[in-house]
Amino acid sequence: MQYFWFVSKAAAVSYNATWAYDIGLGIQTVDGDADLYVSVMDGRYPTENDYDYYSDLIGTDFVRISSEDPIFSQAPSPHHWDDNQGVMIVVGVLAYTDNIDFTLTVRGPNVESYNFTDLATNKQNIYDIPYLPSRTNENPQTFIYRWFNWYSMDFTMSVTQFSGSASYYLNVISQDNLQENFISGVGIGAGNSIWTA
Repeated sequence: MQYFWFVSKAAAVSYNATWAYDIGLGIQTVDGDADLYVSVMDGRYPTENDYDYYSDLIGTDFVRISSEDPIFSQAPSPHHWDDNQGVMIVVGVLAYTDNIDFTLTVRGPNVESYNFTDLATNKQNIYDIPYLPSRTNENPQTFIYRWFNWYSMDFTMSVTQFSGSASYYLNVISQDNLQENFISGVGIGAGNSIWTA
């Protein structure tokens, strides 16, 4: 396992601050696989059996660490951690493929939070987006939908809009798309999408 670490001083600078870090692992080796294991506060090296956060998807992986997570927000927290003293974050990358190349991206402490909605194969999904007065062209609201294409099969996707106006962006995160990981690959604009409408 390879280890990386950083220290967040977000809560130490501003007492009771709300913060979050997104850690994304992108696999650059075709057919490669690795997993993320993360520990916080005490500097220990995370392992498969001892960690605070983990992601073990096939291919790209993603972990979000937030001041609102129970390990920090419960009083007292399970480990009695006080994030106002700073947070040490140790990231372990466990590779299952020899000679694997990967990217590791950290975004934070102020990150926009997206709620991911999973889509199912061969199922029509209808979503009603309620009216929100604060939503404008200058202040849009972003919705992220994700679908897992296990076995890399060909697929067709369509979107029908019944009313209102919206922009649509599609991107792919895969072992063949070598520049992306779960953070940089979320299609939120024309600049990082392979299809727009």
